[in-house]
This record gives sequence, C-alpha cells and structure tokens, in this order.
Amino acid sequence: MLFKKVVKNYSSRDRILSALLAGTIALVLIFNIGQTILEKSKLSGNSKTYTEGLIGEIEVINPLFRDLNTLNRDITSLMYAGLTKHNPENKTFEPDLATFTINDNSTVYTFTLKEDIFWHDGKPVTIDDVLFTYKTIQSPDFKNVALRQSLSSVTIENSAINEIQFTLKSPNAFFLSQTDIGILPKHIYQDVPISEIGQEVQLNKPELLVGSGRYYLDEIELVNPKLNRIVLKQYKNYHGLPSSIKTVRFFIFPDTESLITTQASLNAINNFPNELASQINPNSFKTKEYLLPQYTAIFLNIDKQTLVSRNLRVVLKRVANAIDFEKILLDKQSVSRPFFLYETIKDNTELNPTIIEALLEDDGYNINTDTGFAELNGEPLILSLLVQNFTNNQERNDEYKILVENLVKEYKKIGIQIKPQYYEADTFAKLLAAREFDLVLYGHSLGTDLDSFSFWHSSQTGITGLNISNYRNIATDSLLERVRVTNDIQERNDLLLKINEKLVADVPAIFLYTDKHLFMFDNRIKNRKILSSYAFSSDRFYDIENWELDN
Repeated sequence: MLFKKVVKNYSSRDRILSALLAGTIALVLIFNIGQTILEKSKLSGNSKTYTEGLIGEIEVINPLFRDLNTLNRDITSLMYAGLTKHNPENKTFEPDLATFTINDNSTVYTFTLKEDIFWHDGKPVTIDDVLFTYKTIQSPDFKNVALRQSLSSVTIENSAINEIQFTLKSPNAFFLSQTDIGILPKHIYQDVPISEIGQEVQLNKPELLVGSGRYYLDEIELVNPKLNRIVLKQYKNYHGLPSSIKTVRFFIFPDTESLITTQASLNAINNFPNELASQINPNSFKTKEYLLPQYTAIFLNIDKQTLVSRNLRVVLKRVANAIDFEKILLDKQSVSRPFFLYETIKDNTELNPTIIEALLEDDGYNINTDTGFAELNGEPLILSLLVQNFTNNQERNDEYKILVENLVKEYKKIGIQIKPQYYEADTFAKLLAAREFDLVLYGHSLGTDLDSFSFWHSSQTGITGLNISNYRNIATDSLLERVRVTNDIQERNDLLLKINEKLVADVPAIFLYTDKHLFMFDNRIKNRKILSSYAFSSDRFYDIENWELDN
C-alpha cells in the first residue's frame, strides 16, 4: 500500500526519470552478469584442455630470447621446434626437426632436415629457414647479445641439399645445447628488421608468431587487469606424436594474490612461492619440489692482494657454509659446489673458532681487542661485496638483502668487515667486467649446457672473459678441456665431479644455494612424469604426448 501511495504521489517527470533509472540499473546488472558468465567461460576448460597458472609478465614471445624470460621459454617450448630437443630424463639431446652426426673431435656438427615438416601456416619448413635463423642470431643487429656471442665464432653453411653444417674453431661436445633453439620461419621474418625480432608482443604483431612445434598460438589477450591469457591449440600437422591434450592455456597473473583467488580454474601452478603454499587448497593440489642446475655464489677476486692467500678464502668459505640458508630463505637448498646435482655432499658444518683464528694468524692477522676486527699491520680487514639491484624483480632484491645482512653479521663475528655495494644492472656489469670488487654475489645457470669452461678456464680471465674470479689452475683447465671433447656421458660425469673437487679445494668461489621450485598440480593429469630436477622449468612439458586429462 505504501509503495502504491508513493508512486501515486510521483509527478509525470519523476515517473519517467524513475523508469530510466530502473532501466539503467537493469542494464548494468545484465552487463555485469554477462561479463561474469563470459569470464567464467574463458576460465573454464574441458576434458582436452590443460590450464596452468604462472606469475609474471609477458615481455616477449620468441624462442631466440628464451634465456631472458622464464615465461617466454615455457610458451615457446610448445610453439617452436628446434633441430634437436632435450630429454631431461636421460639428459641427452634427441633429433627433432633434423637428424645429426658429429665428427670424432666434436668440431663439426651436421644436421639433415627431416621431410614433411610444416609451419603452423601450412608452408613447409626448409633448410633456408634454419640457415636464416642462425644467421639472424649472428647478425650484429640481433639484440640477444649472449646468444649472439655464443655462436659468433661458429661457421654455419648450407653444406648440401636439406643439410646444414656447424664448424667450430675448437672441440666442444656441449654444442648441441645451441641446437634446440626454436627455428623461425624465413617467409614470415625476412622483411622484419633484425633489431625488431623479439619485440612481437610490444609491437602488437602476434601474426609473426608462427612456429613448427606441437601447439600454435590461438589467442593472447588481457582477460581483466589481473589476468593475461594465452591459448595454444594442438597443430594437426605436427611432425611428432599427437597428444590427447588438445589445448594448453597459460593464465599469467601479476601477483600471487590474483592467482590464489583463481586457483579453482587451474590444473597446475608452477614456481609458486614456498612461503605462500598454505594458501593453495591442499585438497585440490599436490605439491612437488624440483631443482634446476643453477646456483647463487660469492665469487672471490683472487687477483686482489688480500685474497691471494688460500687461508683467507677458506675462512670466508667456512663462515658462509655454516649459515643454514634453508632456514633463512625457505625456498632455497644449500649447495657447496657447482655440479651439485651429481652428488649429495654438503659442506655445511658448525663453525670452529679455533681453526678460523689459526688460519687468520697464519696470514699475519690479529684481532684488535678494542674494535673486535681483524687487522694486518694495523690495517683492518675490509672486503667489498658487489651486489646487483634488480629493477623489475623485487623478490630477488629482498632475497639478496636478507642474504647480505646475514653474511655481514656472521663475518663480523670473526672480525671481518664486509661492505656491500649495490648497483643497477649497467653499473654492476661494468664493475664486474673490470673486476673492481673483492667479492661479488652472482648467479649462474648451467641449463642443459654443463660446460663451465668460460667460468673457470684460465684463458677466460680478464675483462673479456666470464672467469670473474680470475681463477687459474692448469689441472682444472685440463679437466674442462677434456669435458668438451667427450661424448661419453659417464666419462663426462666423472670429469664434472673432479672439477667439483678442484673448485672446492681452491676456493675461487663460495657456492651458497640453489632455488627449490614448487610445482603444484591436481590429480586429473595421468601418465605425466614429474622429475626431481630439470635443466629448465619448461622441461616439465617434455612428455606431454603421454598425458591424459580425466574429466
């Protein structure tokens, strides 16, 4: 009754305005409901669709820039095929687009392209595409400097019909790690300036993203401000075995909070922060950790007069090894040598002050009773520690801050002063190259290429090399050279363990920890192998042809 009286008292103008307002509200409600339905339809899958959640930003989609961005490697590993492919289970390279032969001293690699291989647009893959890709990498205009330099001294030629040959100046049995790079289609890229290759996302040119891998790019879009969606569809003319997974979707979130709220739409979550794992529903997801062959270390500039003495290097190592990084940084595993995946030995031990004091005294240091610091001829022992600031990686900055604070505190206890020096990437790189540091915090990823020649061989010292410790040892040089010429896996592994022993004994670096990567997955995927270690996290898709997805 009251409602009727109110309406009755409305003027004609009021009734029209009320009707318009009601209509507007109804339209807004219908629009919001429609948007919700549309978004849910975008997020929902079917029995042949696999959906994985990732945290990060889509900066590039191009296989020639895979080493610069983890998300890029994940996506392009499914979209593009290389001459070879890496099998993380047996740690070998297998033929993909081509079969291959290697000469006896590992200096000539010859690849013969397989027949009936097609690009996603239906055009055949040719040897010209392979030659175009590698010549692009060698071009001075190519933006991925590290990849360009790794192939700069390699002669690449079309040696016969459907055949390409790589000739190296010196033996290198690890060269196959450069041949699983995704090949680009010449007919798509031949008119694209080389300087623009790798900028397909920024230039909004998804039509360039044509590969010959198992899946092709179907959609790339911003679903909402908190979610990017990339949809890959299985290519019917793929040259390998088919998979029952017809669609792979990557939901890419800018932060963990956004992913957590959408977890019900996912089949898996890769590289999720360990400290937030409790916020993922344990009834929906199982969890497994895996390791990658990468480590964070303190490299010692042993050309510095202070660090010439092995005694001081051993002291620095013993203090660092006594720190339990796994408690300080929850997603880390302590390591004590570069090839840690090949042995389980850890050097973490309790610190023995008596041994530390004796080693310092042998080098002439004494502890000043007033300051508590070690001195040599009245001069305090102060070491600089070079640390990089990461502009777009606050998580890494926070990690390094915690690490450095603990190192400074522990070294102070035995009388050694550590002075951290933080610099942005460009300045850091210049100081690193010029060896203007005592200690430097640095990460190294071995990937599929276990060749550490550039990091430890004496020929790589100086401003043009990556031997940033300026480490020189004839015996280690010999081991590094022998690793490069053997194709026998067991012999190679034995040599790697011997290199481990030499580096532990000589202490050119203090190996600290590796990341523990968290993979969360539901139980709908059958026949998938989840390994305890990979060369790269994208290797988790290596056996996708065997996967089956339950309803």
